[in-house]
Amino acid sequence: MPTGDSGTAVIEFTVLGLVLLVPLVYIMLTVLAVQRAALGVTAAARDAARVYATADSADRDLLAVVAARLALHDQGLVLDPAGLSVACVGDCAPGGSVEALVDAHVDLPLLPRVLAGDRSVTSLAVHGAHRERIDAFRAQR
Repeated sequence: MPTGDSGTAVIEFTVLGLVLLVPLVYIMLTVLAVQRAALGVTAAARDAARVYATADSADRDLLAVVAARLALHDQGLVLDPAGLSVACVGDCAPGGSVEALVDAHVDLPLLPRVLAGDRSVTSLAVHGAHRERIDAFRAQR
């Protein structure tokens, strides 16, 4: 004798799978986007500090910006002009150090800005910092 539940297992499995799988995929996409941005800003800060520490004093600012922009571009991000700060800690003499700070915003996946209104809930701020020592045996230029 047939019961009233025949064939509902497929429907329950499909609905339950969608209810659990869609949020899990969205969380994974968000975590991967933030991780990609964190990797990008860390690499950009490291590269900018290294270039600034090894370049001639005349063009070190420009080269640091180019290095940071290239490192962020590798991760699919764009460098905001105000998002990079590179400066010597103390003086720029051999044996000193250079500190680079990079700030970027990563957009959350599948979340348009129209839904957020004036609030900035559609992006997260990511920060990277690196301190590089200037070679003690480098001739001062």
